[in-house]
Amino acid sequence: MKKLLVLFPILFLIASFCSNEQPLPGGYEAMPRSSKGEMLTFSAPLIRSGQFRAPVLAGSAPYLLLGDFDGVKARVALLFTSLSSIDTARVQQAKLIMRPVAFYGNCAPLQGTIHPITTNWSETSVVWKDIESNYDMGQTFHFSFSAGDSQLSSLIDGELVNRWIRKENNYGLLLTFQQADGMVKLNSSENISDWAKLEVIYIPKAGGLDTVTVGVDQDASLFEYDNTVTEYQLQENPQQLVIHNGTGDRFLLQFDISSLPVEATIHRALLSFSVDLPNSRTDSGGVLINVKQVVTDSAWVDLRYMKMDSVFSTPSAVASQEAGFLYFSQTPDVGYMGSMVQRWVLKLQGNYGILVQSAQYGQDMEKVVFYGATAEASLRPRLYITYSLPPAPRF
Repeated sequence: MKKLLVLFPILFLIASFCSNEQPLPGGYEAMPRSSKGEMLTFSAPLIRSGQFRAPVLAGSAPYLLLGDFDGVKARVALLFTSLSSIDTARVQQAKLIMRPVAFYGNCAPLQGTIHPITTNWSETSVVWKDIESNYDMGQTFHFSFSAGDSQLSSLIDGELVNRWIRKENNYGLLLTFQQADGMVKLNSSENISDWAKLEVIYIPKAGGLDTVTVGVDQDASLFEYDNTVTEYQLQENPQQLVIHNGTGDRFLLQFDISSLPVEATIHRALLSFSVDLPNSRTDSGGVLINVKQVVTDSAWVDLRYMKMDSVFSTPSAVASQEAGFLYFSQTPDVGYMGSMVQRWVLKLQGNYGILVQSAQYGQDMEKVVFYGATAEASLRPRLYITYSLPPAPRF
């Protein structure tokens, strides 16, 4: 009987979380009550949300995207500078070789062309607008790729490579397309193997023919979008909250904690979402999503000047179209969210909201859609809080 009496408060606390709410994941248990006063739970209502997209700088992603899919057109920029192993400029022929990883959309052939780029660029900062008017339309190399092909390849003029060896106008190559009903995913130079290579056939000083393979030194996907939504344009309280790795979509949330007493001690906070499964698209690995605290009020005024918390760790969780809920429920994540709420309660930091974003922008076309502020109450994003008040004096 004594054991049952000890368990009853904990069971009651868990039941208070779960009644008429999303089911909580395993491991999210009530805190011990000893020396903590009255233990309470609170579901902070969502009072504001905003959807927007930011630029996708994909030069550091482990994959490249090429083609047209889901409102996104993707080209690829490649730069080969490690040509010192070729001891003469008498290149006869070069072949560009790239290995596919996955394919999005229709399996129809992707018909494309390759052109020399005519301006300097860096993979850490390049975007499509930097290249769209800076490539040589007069020099064209062709390729065709289908979903069943084991490699994407194209013959490149030997004289172009000769100029690169002589360090003349080596700005790399642009891969673009005339017809694409889908998008191919390829390994980038940030991957462990099978990145883009040039297979060069040349005449060495000793005569005869020799072949050398040169790996790419810089590469990046370049994105262009069909929709008219501009970068950093906030859509207030949308019906859906979207994370899209190809478009850079992300969102802001703000929860109302004004009813929490200033003397409240926050023990844990659990952030949860309901996934709109029919509108989501992920592979078996899902999409890694992280959360950051906004520390400036500019988030809702000018998103370009929004600043994030850089002191505390970033909660992360994997969202998938195979699971109807997403919880940031690991112990460090729950602790982070709890300390964040505590700072809000004590007014050590303004409650300017949180930013929810992907950790994988630019590397694939995966998309996760969550129900937003206009959905029925049980499907909206939730912030569950466990807190205690000081023990009441006893006489």
